[in-house]
Amino acid sequence: MYSGEENWLLYPHQGSQGWFEVESLLQQQGKNVKAMQTEIREENRKRQLTMILELTFWDEFGATRTLPPRPHYFDFKRWAWISSLGEHAES
Repeated sequence: MYSGEENWLLYPHQGSQGWFEVESLLQQQGKNVKAMQTEIREENRKRQLTMILELTFWDEFGATRTLPPRPHYFDFKRWAWISSLGEHAES
């Protein structure tokens, strides 16, 4: 799920939200949520935990549509993934 591919079956007009288990992901790197929260600084808050979300949609006829990769960072204060689209890489 974190470095591979996850398929979701969607129907017209259906909304869907994915989620990631943050604590177990951090444990793989010898960290935990409490440590990450104490390490938050303005200069690192957008780099502590990041992902690039790549979505490809396909229909029953084989037509596909791939969206541009979308960078996100995890905000440990708001406990949410925040899209970095439109933000400068340095900020």
